[in-house]
Amino acid sequence: MNDYDQASRYAAKLNAPGFLRWLLGGQTPLRFREWYDTANAPLPGGEDRTSDTIALMDNTEDPEEPFALAVEFETENDVEIMERELEYLAIIRRRLRRQSFKVVGALVNLTGTEQNSSLEMLLPGQPDVGIRLALKLRTLRNEEAGALVDAISAGRQARCLLPWIPLMRDGGEPAIIERWKEIAGAEPDAKMRSDYGVLAKTFARLKDYADVWLQALKEWNVIESPYLNEERLQVQREDLRSVIEARFQAPCPPELVSAIEHSTDRAELRRWLVAVVSAPTLEAYRAAIGR
Repeated sequence: MNDYDQASRYAAKLNAPGFLRWLLGGQTPLRFREWYDTANAPLPGGEDRTSDTIALMDNTEDPEEPFALAVEFETENDVEIMERELEYLAIIRRRLRRQSFKVVGALVNLTGTEQNSSLEMLLPGQPDVGIRLALKLRTLRNEEAGALVDAISAGRQARCLLPWIPLMRDGGEPAIIERWKEIAGAEPDAKMRSDYGVLAKTFARLKDYADVWLQALKEWNVIESPYLNEERLQVQREDLRSVIEARFQAPCPPELVSAIEHSTDRAELRRWLVAVVSAPTLEAYRAAIGR
C-alpha cells in the first residue's frame, strides 16, 4: 500500500457519511452503518487487503436488503481494474451472503483520465446469460474544485472533502487555495484541521503544482494527527525491512515482516533497527529482538 492509498483510505474515513454522500451523488437510499473488517477477505493472488475501504450500508427503502460498498482508490489507471474488482466483489459477496448483503463497487481515480467502469460479457443470442459489472466512478481531474468549495462553504457537502481539492480541476488556483484555507480554518476540531492540511499536501504531490500547495500551507497549524503518525510509522517499517535485508543479504522471513508491519510502537521499531548493527546473523538478530 503506497502513501496515496493510505491517505485515501484515511481521508474517506474522516467522515464516512459525508464522503459517501459525495461519492454516490446523494441520490441513494443507502445510509452508512460501519466499515467492514476485510482482514479475512484476501484478493486472489494477492496479499491480505486489511486496509480496504468497504462500507456496510443500510437500505432505507428495504431494511432487509443492506449493501456493502467496496471503494477502490487508484493513483494511476489500471487496465485490469474491472477483472480485479469482479474477483474481489465476489469474495466480499461470499463473505456477507448469509447476512443478505448485496455488494457493489466504486472507483475513485486520483489522477489520470476517466476510464471504463463497466464490464459486460453476454452469451450471443441470450443476453440474459452472462456477466455484467458496473462501478460508481469518480475521476477527480474531471471534478470542479471551485464547485466543491462552494458546496462545502454552503453546507451542501462536508468539510471532510477538503483534502481532495488539490486533485481536482483548477485545484492549484491561488483563489481556490485561499478559499480552502478559509473553510478549513473554520473547522473547530484542531485534529481535523491538521488532517485536512496533511492530507491536502500529500495529494498535492501528485500534481505539477504541488509547490503552490506546499508553500500555501507552510504555516498551516499542523498538530500530531493519527494519519501523520501512521505515515511516519510506515516509513520506519519500510526502512527497517530495507536495513535488515541489506545487512543480512536475505529477504525478511514472513513472520518477521508480519511483526514489523503490525508494530505500532515507534520506540520498539527504533530498538529493532539498532539491534541490526550488532547481530552477526539473521538468526542472531531475531533471537536478540525475540522475533
